[in-house]
Amino acid sequence: MSFQSVFRTKGLGGPTVAHHTSEILVVPATGPVSKWTQKLEKLSALPSRLAPEALEQFKRLAARETEAAPFKALSLNFNDGSSLQIVFVSPKISTFELHTGLRKSLEGCFASSDEGARNLVLNLKSLDAKLSARVVPALAALSEMAGWKPVSYGKKAQEAQKSAAKMQARELHWLSSLAPKALETTVHQGTAMGRANNLIRTL
Repeated sequence: MSFQSVFRTKGLGGPTVAHHTSEILVVPATGPVSKWTQKLEKLSALPSRLAPEALEQFKRLAARETEAAPFKALSLNFNDGSSLQIVFVSPKISTFELHTGLRKSLEGCFASSDEGARNLVLNLKSLDAKLSARVVPALAALSEMAGWKPVSYGKKAQEAQKSAAKMQARELHWLSSLAPKALETTVHQGTAMGRANNLIRTL
């Protein structure tokens, strides 16, 4: 499973991300989770999908989150197979907690072959530069590691090649407060880290 990164500075637009797109919205964990209900429509890159039913679903999920934690993740699933993952990250989170939380909550998004996850919007516009510099490479690395599989041989290798050939191109649309060049550099650093981890797992 591989992605092509697309770096955007003015939000989303055009047919590229109109369908088959899921969103990962990362926000700073500052205060109760429930306070973000009114902000979802403003923060989401695809607000048209946030119908009243979706917002009510988020309210119900958020109401259960009464304790503070360095990492929390809530998920809204839509009828077309796409989803909105809302991830709350504390500015004081440790590196171990960050990588563990992202892997447990989002690995399936990157590894999924569902049509609704063909493209992913990684929306980090709500994070300041310091927290973005930690979250961006962690997500980029995860995008590489999530699809890793052991080397196969014989018939299994042929089946894997056929499956890969059928996969349509997948894109990661990055939205961040980081300067475009800094964002691109940080993503490439995370991608390299993920590929290095995959190489170690393969050896």
